[in-house]
Amino acid sequence: MYELIKKISEELNCGILLISHDLHTVMSATDHVVCLNGHVCCSGSPSDVAKNNEYKALFGEQAAQTLSIYEHKHDHVHFT
Repeated sequence: MYELIKKISEELNCGILLISHDLHTVMSATDHVVCLNGHVCCSGSPSDVAKNNEYKALFGEQAAQTLSIYEHKHDHVHFT
């Protein structure tokens, strides 16, 4: 299913909002993460989020070190 979501995003050249509790997918298949725990704990690239103290407090140091990190390299611009 995640491959289909990625394909749609690429074909339509659009962003996708994915809400998931699957940390492996979130950290390995996305280029931007927003971590919520009653409020926005942290946000940014998966590698930045994995280094965040609030993220480490929620999921543990081991999760921060062992989950795959996706490095999004592209030739396009994100407009905000």
